[in-house]
Parts: sequence; structure tokens; C-alpha cells
Amino acid sequence: MLTPLALLALLTPSASAVELTIHEGWLLEPVPGTYYENGIGSPTVTYDRAHDQWVMFFETRYAAADAQCADGHWGIGRAVSANGLNWTVDNNLLLEPQPGTYASCQYAHPTILFDGTTWHLWFKAQQRNDACDGGVTPPWGCLAITGVGYATSTDGVTFTVTDEPVLQFSFFGFPTVALVDGVFRMYVAASGAARSRFELFQSVSTDNGQTWSNPEVVLSPGFAPWVEDEIYNPSITCRDDQALRFTLWAGGRDKELEVGGPPTLKTAGLGRAFSTDGSRWAWDEASPFILWNVDPEPPALPDKDWRHWDSVRIGDDYLLFFSQFNDANKNRIGLAYTYAGQQTSFDERHISNRVCGTNIWDTGGTIDTDTVVDTDTDGPAETDDSDTDTDTEVGKDDTKDDGKDCNCATTSPRGLGPVLLLPLLALVRRRRRA
Repeated sequence: MLTPLALLALLTPSASAVELTIHEGWLLEPVPGTYYENGIGSPTVTYDRAHDQWVMFFETRYAAADAQCADGHWGIGRAVSANGLNWTVDNNLLLEPQPGTYASCQYAHPTILFDGTTWHLWFKAQQRNDACDGGVTPPWGCLAITGVGYATSTDGVTFTVTDEPVLQFSFFGFPTVALVDGVFRMYVAASGAARSRFELFQSVSTDNGQTWSNPEVVLSPGFAPWVEDEIYNPSITCRDDQALRFTLWAGGRDKELEVGGPPTLKTAGLGRAFSTDGSRWAWDEASPFILWNVDPEPPALPDKDWRHWDSVRIGDDYLLFFSQFNDANKNRIGLAYTYAGQQTSFDERHISNRVCGTNIWDTGGTIDTDTVVDTDTDGPAETDDSDTDTDTEVGKDDTKDDGKDCNCATTSPRGLGPVLLLPLLALVRRRRRA
């Protein structure tokens, strides 16, 4: 079996380092009087060639908590854009919780994939506290978080939701899916027990996303201090290059145990991993692209870490649509990318939609617009102030539990001295592009 270092050596052709540029300004922010006034986050983005527009799906807490939905009522909305930078939000929610369903409290962490005919939307589902009152247990059980939900659409606007979750998880978040060689591959950040070690699980489907294999762990935390305890918010992209089939942008967290209390989140970071087969993974580098200090020593203020992100590949470059708290702890959506300097437009017709290995073009090549069919799309992410991370048994606000904390302020991931906690709005230093 290949060691992580040996696997990374095999992936060298595509494991070229990059710098992230934070785009100036916010793409979308909460607007008073709208259904997303409490926050707009967990974006998942694609490009719809048929209508020549970018499409974003997002989550929002549209109604406050009550006795049955202790973390509030969350739904999924939609926005469109002509250039990926200026967005118009739909007037109404796309998906809203309904009584008696496995998502009677929350539709969260949406991820979108368009295969040319069908829009596939997966999400994290949460039900009401009284779901098992009366002695009747629904097929998905009695726990608050019911699993990965699934909805399909032919127009990207009107969706049909499955009657049951397609995967039952109780402590998880951030489903992300790619369609490679006709097989759907789903990755989720999940834990076998509440608030313990979070790992990357993979499940596959060969019947158009309806049934899935038993999830298996394919990547674990612990290879470096910044990802000591948890992997969170995986976001997958693929390409037709067999040497670098999959690229994963994922978060890592370090937590510090507190005597007589729950672990405290210390740092959160953003890293990248590669795989040729979707099962064996190697991190790009030991150090993260960005490292946030979310629990500094007073009087320093904590960094505002990204709550969720969605990676979109354009050729050899990547866009990262992310959500981050404002000063009122409400999510807003921003953008970072591997392009140097501020961008005013993107080559959207070269966007990969996580569909690879078929007769669909790969984003690295030349496109014949006369023969190309609308077949691609990208998407994945998480929640705003209440449901802002990977797991939580009841989806409660894990601002301190939504990541990981580490006691690694004295040693860098490379063992080269103190960790440099990078400001969010700074470029992240990386190796030169190979």
C-alpha cells in the first residue's frame, strides 16, 4: 500500500502550488426584510450553458428557533449571475422544510451537480424534535440530523425531494459529489460518534444517485497540527487527466481538551489533497493555504474563519466561493481564486461541473461551441449562525465546535518554528506554479 508521501510523488504533475487571491467586496450579504436577512451561506455554484448564466444555491435561516426546531428553520435559496461576480437572488426559497418529512427543520449544506439533463441537489437534513412522538418511528429514525437528502430537477428551479434520505448519517456535514466514469462519488465529513474525530467518508452510486454503498473512511485527520482532529467541508472537483483525477479542497481543525468541559476550537485551516482513484488521498503540503486563529490569547481578537466553501475548476485554476460571518455573526458570501490579482470576468464556458470520464469535454481543452451540449456544473458547502459546521447532534451553533482547535502555536506544520496565523484578507504564500 502506498504511503501518503509515495502517493503524493505520483501526483506531482498536478500538485502544483498556487496563491489564493481574495476578491474585493462581498458577492452576497444579508438584506433586512428578505428571507435571507439572518445570513446567506454555504454556497454551491455552477454554470448553466443552456441559459448562459451562473447559478448559485445557498442556505439561510429564514425563521427563528422554536420548541421543535431548536436551531431554527433553514431553507435553500437560489441566485443567478451573468459573470460569477454580480448576483441576483430569487424572491422566494427554492426548498423549505415541510412537516412530517426528514427535513422538517432544515435543508442545509447544499451541493449541486448538473449532468446535462438532470440537476442533482444533495443536502444535509434535520427534522423536528417530536418526530417520534406518538410511538411511531419514521424510516430514518428519531435523531435530529437525519442524513443526506436528495432532490432532482429538470430546470434547476422546481425540485422533487426523495421520501427518505439517500444516506443516513447522524453526525456529519458538507456532502460533495462528482460523477466520474458514470459513477457518482459522494464525500462527507462525518464522525462515528458525536463530537469526536471527523474523517472523510466516501460512498458511491451506480444508479444515478438513488442508492449508495456503505460509506468508508478514505482520509483521516492527524497528518499535521492544523488538521489534528477534524476534516471538514470537503469540496471535490474532477478532471479527465488520469494522473490527477480528483482534487479536494478541505478544512482542518485543531481542538484543545478543556478540563470539565467540551473541547475548545483553537485553529481552523484550508488545505488541498489529490487522488487518482478517489479512495487514496495525499495532501498537497503539510501547511494549509490559510490558517485562522479562532481562539487567541487576549487581547487579540479571533480571526473570522470561512464557514463553508465550494470549489469550481476552470482549466488549471480554481474559484472558491465561501461564506464567512460578519460582525453580527451572520453569514455572507465571498470569493477567492487562484488567479493572480483581482478578476472582472471568468472563462465560464470552461467550468468543470464535476462530470468527468464521459463524452463531456474537460475544462482544459478547446471547446467547439457548435457541438457542445449543456452538460456541466459545479457545487458543495454548510450553514450560517446556528448550523455552521460538520456535525453537531442537534445542529446547534458550533462556532467553537465547528472546527478544531489545536495546541500548535509553538510548532509549525513543517516543524520550522512558530505558526504564522495569516490574516484573512492577505494573499496566502505558496510555491510557484509548476
